[in-house]
Amino acid sequence: MPQSITNVDDAKLIALISAAKRRVLLLSPGVSEPVANAIGDAWHRLGTENVNVILDVDSEVCLLGYGTIAGLSTLQNSATEAKTQIRHQPGVRVGVLICDDCNAYL
Repeated sequence: MPQSITNVDDAKLIALISAAKRRVLLLSPGVSEPVANAIGDAWHRLGTENVNVILDVDSEVCLLGYGTIAGLSTLQNSATEAKTQIRHQPGVRVGVLICDDCNAYL
């Protein structure tokens, strides 16, 4: 039986995002470059209306180790290319990833 709550690393996040068949929502303080690339691929695969990203884009986030400048830059470039936006929510310090119909349990 799959777990509802588990620890995650980039490999798990990427696997879930890549397995999503319909919708992805990422709410996180920051993002690494590999995860940003997976989100960019999801925008192309699923469409921008089906992939939503909400981050705290404050520089403090990177200083605390929640993401990287390279990840944010990669994600912003992918968003611009896909003609969509990254939403900003100050103070986010937990991560939530929702992937509908992904058929992947980690």
